Amino acid sequence: IGNHAFRNTAVEKLMLPKTLTAIGDYAFFWSSNLGEITLHEGLITIGAGAFQSCGKLSELYIPASITSIGSLAFVAVPWTSITVSGDNKVYDSRNNCHALIETATNKLLAGGLNTVIPEDVKVIGEAAFCFSGITSVSIPASVETIESQAFLGSDITHIVCSATTPPNADDYSFGEILDEKTLTVPEASIELYRAVTPWSRFGTIEGYEDPAALEQAVAEIQEQLMQLAARITAEDTEIAMLQEYCQMMNASGTDFFMRATDEEFKAQLEDCFAKIESLMASMAVCHQRYNELANSSVRKIGRA
Repeated sequence: IGNHAFRNTAVEKLMLPKTLTAIGDYAFFWSSNLGEITLHEGLITIGAGAFQSCGKLSELYIPASITSIGSLAFVAVPWTSITVSGDNKVYDSRNNCHALIETATNKLLAGGLNTVIPEDVKVIGEAAFCFSGITSVSIPASVETIESQAFLGSDITHIVCSATTPPNADDYSFGEILDEKTLTVPEASIELYRAVTPWSRFGTIEGYEDPAALEQAVAEIQEQLMQLAARITAEDTEIAMLQEYCQMMNASGTDFFMRATDEEFKAQLEDCFAKIESLMASMAVCHQRYNELANSSVRKIGRA
């Protein structure tokens, strides 16, 4: 199929012959009524912008035979499903991520409404989510570069970026107006994001605790709880010994404080009860902190 062959036409559905090996540049560009396309095994090359801005397409399957995809071939489309044959040696949709990825470079070329960006992606390509319809996205720590217009026109309102160092991006990576958009980043990296554009232009910046640090804090609280429990057990043991002694002295277990005659043991017993009360209070504080760490790791940080 030649360059611009069906550009901006009213074609709605097209059955491509299985003998087809190449689709030219902008072959179906802006064919806004095209709602279904099947790419057969045997197809080798797809040109630049071939299906760009085909707004009614929703499902994309890349067969194993395709080894060359031109720039912007599948962008500005609200994809709900993107799948690449597991036998394709050049492209993939690893971990059922619903994205088109260039395997050798770990570059995400096109994404859609159900895309989950994999942890090993390094680059989000030009216009990859442009006009895709997404409203939020989580960018993993592995991403180093977000190319121009990657999220332009995507109606995105919230971005979570896990990179400790802000990925390289330009003024058009997220569109021009960011005042009403929210950015969530590692808490320790907030000032780094505030210091560089376009990240500094987000209207709201939120910080979240690093998961590794959070896990360590939870482990420390658990250790404190265990130590407190052991100390309470020790105090309980001492109380039992004191009560046993007093019973031997014919003191009632229920009205011990009224009938015991040994002031030293009374003081020891009262001290044990006071220690337990203090330890229980400390334990309650630890439990509260544990729940805070385990259940809520995001803390809103106002923009400076």
